[in-house]
Amino acid sequence: KAAISLTYDGGLPDHLLLVEPLLRTLSFRATFYLSATFFLENPKAWSAMAAQGHEIGNHSLFGVTGPEGELSNWTLEMVETDLQMTEDLLAENLPGPPDRSFAYPGANPITAEGSYEPVAEEHFRWARTYQEGLNHAVFCNPRALRVVPTFGRSGAGLVQKVEEAVDLGAWAIFVFEGIGKGANSCGERDHEVLLRHLEARRNDLYVAPVRDVAEYVVSA
Repeated sequence: KAAISLTYDGGLPDHLLLVEPLLRTLSFRATFYLSATFFLENPKAWSAMAAQGHEIGNHSLFGVTGPEGELSNWTLEMVETDLQMTEDLLAENLPGPPDRSFAYPGANPITAEGSYEPVAEEHFRWARTYQEGLNHAVFCNPRALRVVPTFGRSGAGLVQKVEEAVDLGAWAIFVFEGIGKGANSCGERDHEVLLRHLEARRNDLYVAPVRDVAEYVVSA
């Protein structure tokens, strides 16, 4: 009746220590968005995650931009080079499908020469934005996917967003950074409440990485 994608930004230790075991227990696959820096901190672990069926997405500019995703001193050529370098690194080192989705690092993807959205759209068939909302099952733009932020939301609040997606037959993409600690973190218990609810609603939900759901939407 609805689709759910769980996405985790930054390749943080929490994702390997806390998130991966729970996903494995519940047999869910998620999307982990990594920059080259975070991938290189533990390439074997992320390769193993990809081998389990998780999507390792491209978060090339994460940690480099301003707080809203702006790159005021960059040119479009610099953005394209950075995106391609990260993509080459991931493609060379990860098993699984070659295509992956991209996550914008903020809500204002701008450079000194204008928006870098056209550059990202040339390289990626699917991209996650920071625009809040649910995605229509058929008419959503796979290169401008809306999200459900999780920081500041309780487990009950996260469950409510799942039920809204079910009621609307929509696709909800949850965004996590830290789990249990950090400025934009989701509580560890709140995160588990959400995943346990997804398990209980398994027959009504398609829980899959962004790449898999987007591929389904595009082919529908």
